[in-house]
Amino acid sequence: MHVQTKFLRLCKPVSFGDRIDDWRICWLGGWDKCRVFFVVMVEREHEQPAAPRNACVSPQDLLASGNRERL
Repeated sequence: MHVQTKFLRLCKPVSFGDRIDDWRICWLGGWDKCRVFFVVMVEREHEQPAAPRNACVSPQDLLASGNRERL
């Protein structure tokens, strides 16, 4: 699992644990100095992205694997 977080500035206060789409409120910062925005941190869990198929491979790895046509 991979956890992604970000900060949001909202127009209305929210409660700890509330959800916005697939994001969950995990930290309440409160109102900003001018009391215009309510600052929160949200998180969501998702699967770790797989390694790209076209990842860079060193020439030594290609030679060791016997895959010379890619050189």
